[in-house]
Amino acid sequence: MKIVNRGFIWIKPKQEYWDWASSISDEQIIVDTNNSEGSIYLIEEDFFDLEPIIKKHFSSILKTECSSFCSAEHFPEFTLELFENWFDLDVGSCVFDLLSSKLEKEK
Repeated sequence: MKIVNRGFIWIKPKQEYWDWASSISDEQIIVDTNNSEGSIYLIEEDFFDLEPIIKKHFSSILKTECSSFCSAEHFPEFTLELFENWFDLDVGSCVFDLLSSKLEKEK
């Protein structure tokens, strides 16, 4: 097991996000929000205050999550309030890699 030198933001979409996604999709998107899968975004390993971390990264997270459903011309205005209305989140500072294979990342 290896320790990865990153913290994380874990987000899970709320119903408001799925409602938006349905509103711009040609198909109705129905999701059981109690069982929907979240996403993890790696961040700085050492942080002491959550608010500056969220303010720093919320726009990038929203862009990534919205890109799943549409192109940039259909994105809503990215605000911290929108982010908080669309996602539940948690953060942590310990990331452990349980696999022996090398980590890979796209550029």
